[in-house]
Amino acid sequence: MAETVRQYAVSQFCKAFPLVQENMDAKKKILENIRRVTEAYRPHRYHKRKTAPPPDIESRVDLTLLEYEHRGGLRLIAPNNDEVDAELIQQQQDICQEKLQRLMASLVDVKEETSDLNNLSEEDKIKQAKHYASLHLELKDGGAFSKENSRLNSLNEQKQVLSEMVEKLRTTKETVIGNIQETNATLENIRLKKSEADKKLKELEEAELKDPEYVY
Repeated sequence: MAETVRQYAVSQFCKAFPLVQENMDAKKKILENIRRVTEAYRPHRYHKRKTAPPPDIESRVDLTLLEYEHRGGLRLIAPNNDEVDAELIQQQQDICQEKLQRLMASLVDVKEETSDLNNLSEEDKIKQAKHYASLHLELKDGGAFSKENSRLNSLNEQKQVLSEMVEKLRTTKETVIGNIQETNATLENIRLKKSEADKKLKELEEAELKDPEYVY
């Protein structure tokens, strides 16, 4: 009984005051397990888009789902009447199949693409890298319309920066003009005082010439 109580007390003490190294080891193990689970269950991309994205949002969503081997993005619209129109369903299936083939044509298998890149020369690899960089920019910008918006936003930002610079220069100009006017006023005051001093000095010199015993 005493041994059981002692072991229980030791276990409670270790829970309340764990060692730093044990804490670090436990955290490392937890982080490693989280990393493994995240890597195992993350979305795996099987295809890559090799052309510009479609203009409509629905096609973009379907294309993105197809890149990850998803086949549920294309759906059929059921007729409103109670009787199922087989011909209408067949037409919708054909349209969906055609759309699926068109979207799949714009994808390339990731593994196949990787093996092809390994067989390319350095010059071709550089060209491919530039090509995919441009496609990445298109995807990031969202197509030509977003590119135009991005260009307009960039021009607006530049215009805003230039307007701020012009405002700062105008403020600086007004400050400089104010300082110049203040300096001119000070110089004019000094000139007047100098003129008065010269006048008084001249009067004193004339008085001294008239009366050598003139006391200043």
